[in-house]
This record gives sequence, C-alpha cells and structure tokens, in this order.
Amino acid sequence: MSTIGLCMIVKNEAKVILQCLASALPLVDYVLIVDTGSTDGTQDLIRGFLAQNNVQGAVIDEPWREFAYNRSFALERLREVQTVDYAMIIDADDTLILDRDFEPAVFKSRMEHDLYDVEVSHGNISFYRPQICRNRLPFSFKGVLHEYLEAPPGPITRQNAEGFRIATGRGGARSQNPRKYQDDAAVLENVLATETDPFLISR
Repeated sequence: MSTIGLCMIVKNEAKVILQCLASALPLVDYVLIVDTGSTDGTQDLIRGFLAQNNVQGAVIDEPWREFAYNRSFALERLREVQTVDYAMIIDADDTLILDRDFEPAVFKSRMEHDLYDVEVSHGNISFYRPQICRNRLPFSFKGVLHEYLEAPPGPITRQNAEGFRIATGRGGARSQNPRKYQDDAAVLENVLATETDPFLISR
C-alpha cells in the first residue's frame, strides 16, 4: 500500500491549520510543513497536533522568497523521506472532504500513477488540479504567483483521484491581508522586469 505525505507551506495560519490537518488525517501517513516565518504559534500547533495524533512529520523553518521556491523546497525536503511514496499538496485554509463511502486504504493500495488531479471546489465552482505527485520524481513549482506544478522531463502517467475533494477556504493569513492585491501587483511588476520565460510572461 502506498503512503502519502502532506506537503505544505505556511505562515501565521494558527486560525485554520488544525482544521486543515484534521481533515487530511484519514488519508496521510506523514506531514511535512515548511514555515516561512510564523509569529502566531503556528509551528507549535502543528507539532502538538502531530504528537497528539501519533503522526510522523516535521516542521521546517525556511525564509520566504516566493511561492514557487518555497513550495519546491517543501517537495525537495519531503523527497528525503524515503518512506513516503506520494506528496499531497494543500493550503492551510483548505479542507479535505472525503466521500462517505471513501476508503483511504483501498485508494492507497491502488495508487500506481505519477500524478493525480484532485477536484477542487470553491462555492459552486469546481475543477480538477494536480495535487498529488509521486514523491521520488522531481516535481517542482513555477511562477512567483498563481504558481503551478511542473512535471519532470519524460513520460508520466496521470489520473483523476476520486472519492475526495479539496474545499478551498479564504480564512488564511494571505486572504485576510487587506493589501493582498496591491502586494501581488508589486510582485508581478518586479518579476516582469527580469523574467525571460515567454510562457511565464504571458501568464
């Protein structure tokens, strides 16, 4: 049976992190969280949750650069955990919702693809997005904002994951920032001055 490691980056998510972790607990076997500078006790809440629920994992401090770097860093660190077969990426204000008849052990016993797209819902809108990737392959993220998961060179197999979905939230620290869009605009202006990748520029 395959094992799944939860892979996250967080900062000041004390209000929402426990709900997220509790929702993912039935599916994951390991938790790796990169904290980019929390000052609200997020790290201690995570460590306490792992200890209370007897879940293996680690909280790693890494200064914030930008989304692609920090998410890729988290994936790299999870790849060092040889007992983890797959990485599942989720945000701190998201909730994993399992169907009533979903059996995690059955799902994990049938995992054979390199990449799984998971249904993501926000209100009445839903779509599939790559959220689970094979841990031994060097998947990484691209883009300073609205980052996306990039597969390594070569053929990969891909399938939709059924039986659960991710409900996105807006209770996290980033969503609560009243200057979120102004800050994002400034980041994009700065990176456009030096970006050379035509695809990233067009996004």
